[in-house]
Amino acid sequence: MYDTAQICENGHVVNSSFRAYPQFNTDHCEQCGAKTIHTCPLCGKDIRGRYMDSMSLSEFPAPAHCNACGAPYPWTTNAMEAYRDLLGLAANLTDEERGKLSIAIDDLITDTPRTQTSAVRVKLALQKVAPEVAQGMKQILVSVASEAAKRGLGL
Repeated sequence: MYDTAQICENGHVVNSSFRAYPQFNTDHCEQCGAKTIHTCPLCGKDIRGRYMDSMSLSEFPAPAHCNACGAPYPWTTNAMEAYRDLLGLAANLTDEERGKLSIAIDDLITDTPRTQTSAVRVKLALQKVAPEVAQGMKQILVSVASEAAKRGLGL
């Protein structure tokens, strides 16, 4: 059985055991000040937290999507928008390349048959853009990309 997680709208995990350890719950994130949530904004189901029988002290990553309805959580949507904003700063890319890279983020946050293709596309593009743009895109992808995508990107 899983507990509920409390996560801020920017993706910082505040409490991976919302119900078991309510003393750690907060209305706003101590790292960034954003409002915290413990339910999916779309369907209202609890955000899946730490497995209750687990004694693991390992870090709990914020999930990208709701396990009940499949919708991306606010931090996932925010990261995708920031990635797309950075693409607009990539002066060395054509409009066609920007379009393909904009679509690629959808494949990088999930494990699909297109994840590796998109990872290669982004990896090649990162070599063409300004170092500041490449670094920003990498930081965003580290926070939301699937593990398969991170491996494909060398992150």
